Amino acid sequence: MRHTTYILLTFCLSISWLSTLAQKEVLYSQYLVNPMAINPAFAGVRTDFNMTLGFRGRLFSFLSQNSQQIATPITQTFAADGQLGVSRFGLGFQVLNDRNSTLGNVGLTTNLSYRIDLPNRARLFVGVQGGVNILPIVGTGTNLGGSSALLSYGVGIYYDADRFFWGVSAPELNSKAFGLGGFLYRQPVYIQVGSKLDLTESFKLIPSVVLSRAGSEPLAVDLNARV
Repeated sequence: MRHTTYILLTFCLSISWLSTLAQKEVLYSQYLVNPMAINPAFAGVRTDFNMTLGFRGRLFSFLSQNSQQIATPITQTFAADGQLGVSRFGLGFQVLNDRNSTLGNVGLTTNLSYRIDLPNRARLFVGVQGGVNILPIVGTGTNLGGSSALLSYGVGIYYDADRFFWGVSAPELNSKAFGLGGFLYRQPVYIQVGSKLDLTESFKLIPSVVLSRAGSEPLAVDLNARV
């Protein structure tokens, strides 16, 4: 029996960044290992079934000013996607559990894409996503109100060819405010452009750039590469 091992090395340089308020946006920072985080159309681009499990935590805790309790920020994510049989449809699923000081977020999102075959083995994917974010207060002594379930929905397109790929997406179109503190969903727009370069018969270099903008925030530029 033959086994194939994949080694993924990533590098990302952030030229600037967005000042975000929405708890759900922590998911977007993981787009290198889970491209569906910024583009719903990526569901099914990899025809095989794929699963991604992520955990992020800080090495220190901090004292919450509202609750006067020690809080350790953690983020847990799970994502799965793949092509639906031999059809042109792709299906994806994402789960987010985020805890940061007195606020927390549990998010569930489903992604659906449709593939359009183009000449020279190129493919264009059109995708939508919908889900719900539950925003509870996990600390005490706050005046932000109780838990709320907010709808989440977005759209995207993704072009994939042998040597080149690009995508344009708006993964969060809801702008509803949450709580008395005025915590808002942002409405970021992402543009991603990249290429696929053969280093050897076994290794491939995939550099790309991601431009993002949310409201009146400054333009963010992320330069990254995968091997």
